[in-house]
Amino acid sequence: MVAGALATNKVDIAAADTFGGLVVTFVKHVAAYAFQGPILFAQYFDGQAVVSPNWSPFSSIQHILSLFGLSPPPPVHHLEFNLYGGEPDMVGNVYSLYFSLYPNNGLLGTFIILIGYSVASTYIYVRAKSGELVFVLLSGYLFSAMVLSMFSDSFLPSLWFFIKLVIIVVFIKFVMKISTRFYWIKKEWKNI
Repeated sequence: MVAGALATNKVDIAAADTFGGLVVTFVKHVAAYAFQGPILFAQYFDGQAVVSPNWSPFSSIQHILSLFGLSPPPPVHHLEFNLYGGEPDMVGNVYSLYFSLYPNNGLLGTFIILIGYSVASTYIYVRAKSGELVFVLLSGYLFSAMVLSMFSDSFLPSLWFFIKLVIIVVFIKFVMKISTRFYWIKKEWKNI
């Protein structure tokens, strides 16, 4: 997180005159980023923040369908910035997982979609415990989506990533299976 904050110039390290000041600067940065999603969503939910509800978990599906001419491509939108703290520079546009679900689906729709996410994640995790490579990789990615859910919705919008991951892993397993067969055929020819 420190390297990311430095690389994107989100933290002014010149303002910190001591090591303790530098630590406080980074702790404030991490805390601000960690809490702005829930705070901004709570403000939106209470009607205190005005944000266009243009973030949909189904945009990935719409994008995939648009490749086959079955849907128009999803629009690209950016979230507006809102104040999330007491200082004038505490503005952000990080809205939790719930912001992608609640505005267009309501409370019941959000609840149903979250149950779907939970069922799918649990199924993938159980399959991953059996050692299947595709499910181990998907489970790892879903774990990161759960951890980062206070910042964004990384479950359904990442459907493209899941599809690519499955294709790559199936291809690698196919190549490994063929190379193993050739290895055994070559070994048997040497024995003859």
